[in-house]
Amino acid sequence: MKLKDNKSNYMKLDLTKPVQTRDGRKVQIIKTDIKSQYPVAAVITSGNGENLVNYTSDGRFDNVRAADPLDLVNVPEKYTYETWVVCYQDTASMLPDKKYFIHFDTPEQANKYAARLKEKPSRSVVVQFKMSQEYTVGAV
Repeated sequence: MKLKDNKSNYMKLDLTKPVQTRDGRKVQIIKTDIKSQYPVAAVITSGNGENLVNYTSDGRFDNVRAADPLDLVNVPEKYTYETWVVCYQDTASMLPDKKYFIHFDTPEQANKYAARLKEKPSRSVVVQFKMSQEYTVGAV
């Protein structure tokens, strides 16, 4: 099922995953196979209570407009990207003040690399740390 936004980009709507309205209201899907032009029934929660609303099979509230605040969209999914970083300095190199940053997928890989660096007298581990970034995927 596809849902068109104001920019005419298509976003795939998956009714088996959590949904919300385009403007962020909570939605509970009640039924998806009503014999009608609007076969999806949903309960929309807003500040003044709950409303039963019908939608097209692709989640549109209004068949005429390209996008509506009441259109259904999937709830954006949050992901966290994590990496472990070893920062070191090599005083024997041509650029002795330069710091090197190496990224690893696991703390074990970072620890192993840092241990190898410590075996060489000209290299010193300046810092070793975990870096994480949370990001959201999905349009509202």
